[in-house]
Amino acid sequence: MLKQLKNLLPINIFKKQNTKNDLNRSGNPNFLIEPNKINKVLREIEATFLLCTVQVDGSKRSYGTSILKIESATNTIVLDELIPKEGNVLLQEKKALKLSTFHQGLHLAFNLSHIESGIENGVTYYKAPLPERIFYPQRRKSPRVKVSLMDLSFSGIAQGGTLVRGHVFDLSQEGAGINVNFPMHTDPIQRGDKLKKCQIVFDNFTMSFDFLVYLVKPLATGSSKVQIGGLFENISSKNQSKLENFITSVELTEIRKRRKTRTP
Repeated sequence: MLKQLKNLLPINIFKKQNTKNDLNRSGNPNFLIEPNKINKVLREIEATFLLCTVQVDGSKRSYGTSILKIESATNTIVLDELIPKEGNVLLQEKKALKLSTFHQGLHLAFNLSHIESGIENGVTYYKAPLPERIFYPQRRKSPRVKVSLMDLSFSGIAQGGTLVRGHVFDLSQEGAGINVNFPMHTDPIQRGDKLKKCQIVFDNFTMSFDFLVYLVKPLATGSSKVQIGGLFENISSKNQSKLENFITSVELTEIRKRRKTRTP
C-alpha cells in the first residue's frame, strides 16, 4: 500500500485561506461541480503524490495524508492514514473531514463525509464517496516552480547523523522536492523523518531550515538515489523573505521567456 506523506504543519500553510464558508456556498463560481472534472483533478493529485492537509472538527490541529486511489466504478476516494497518528482516532469518530492541497500552483479544498476506515498490511486507510464539488479558485496562492535546471544544492543531517546531499527540482514557499544521494548501508529516509540543519543555496544566499519529509520515492531499484518531498520548518523570517523573492524572480523569468516565444 502506498504510504506517502507526513504533515505536522507547525505553521498551517492554509491558515490564510477562508475556505470554510466558501465550501458552503454552492453558487460560488470558483467551484468544480462537473463529475468528470472532479474525477480528472483528483486523479492528477493521486498520480503526483501531492501533499494533502486534513482538518477534522474537534481539533485545531492539521493532519497530513495523500490520495491513494480514485475508484471510478464505485465513485469513491481512498486516503492514506493521517499523520500524526492521533488524528486517526478523531477521524474514525467524526467520519468527516475537509481536505486541502495545491494543484498546479492553485489551492483547492473539498469536504468528505460518510468516511469508512479499513486496514491493509497493517496500515489504516479511509474510503469515502467522491466530493460533489471542489473549491478551486483559479488564482495562485503558493506557486511551485521547477528549478531542476538551476543546480540548486541541498544538504541536511538525517536521523543518526548521516549527511544527506542532493539537488532541488521543485520549490515553493512551504517546501521542496529534492533528489538526494542517500548513503548505502544506512537507515533509509522515511516519511515523517525530520532532516536537521538543512541548507539550500540560491542567488549566492544560503537558506537554513529543518525539513519535514512527507514523500520518499526511490528513483531506481537498488539505487542510493531517492526523491523526497517535504515542508520547511524552523525557517527564519529573513530566509522566508529571501525564498519568496527568489520564487517570484523565477516566475518572472519564465513569463518573459514565454512572451518572447510568442513574439513574431
